[in-house]
Amino acid sequence: MRFTTLIPLLLVLFCTTAGHGELDSETLAANRALDQAFLDAHAQKSTDALLSLFSTRPDVVFIAPNGTVNHGRNEIRGSFSRFFALLEEIHGEITTVQYFRVGDAVAAAGTEVFHRKRRDGVTDERTVVWTDLRQKENGKWRYVFRHSHWPVPISAPEPPK
Repeated sequence: MRFTTLIPLLLVLFCTTAGHGELDSETLAANRALDQAFLDAHAQKSTDALLSLFSTRPDVVFIAPNGTVNHGRNEIRGSFSRFFALLEEIHGEITTVQYFRVGDAVAAAGTEVFHRKRRDGVTDERTVVWTDLRQKENGKWRYVFRHSHWPVPISAPEPPK
């Protein structure tokens, strides 16, 4: 099993077996604000704004939609910088999200749709499915682990002839 597939499965397993419950209204609002800040930083094409949403822990991880595993803030910075260099503009919205209490952390799973205009003039719309784990750090919620991917189109096999 590939590393990028194993981590989300382990996260889901942990979330379903660890003590969890509904989020209180303050935690829910703070986590929704974190997600909105993530979208806003994309619209600004601001690597620094995005990086500020991630934990300063040395073991922080971001798995990009293309499957690249980025360990630590320097790799995360490079990932977003390279991504934004390809784009003239981008904006997105969350279409689904679910939050789970996991001890003192919050796990989330959701879907975002990004509308992009690349520097080569091509416009497109990309759906991103994501899972993540967030913890409070210095009084603010931050991403500790984020995995996002583009859904793979599923096509029906050719019927036998």
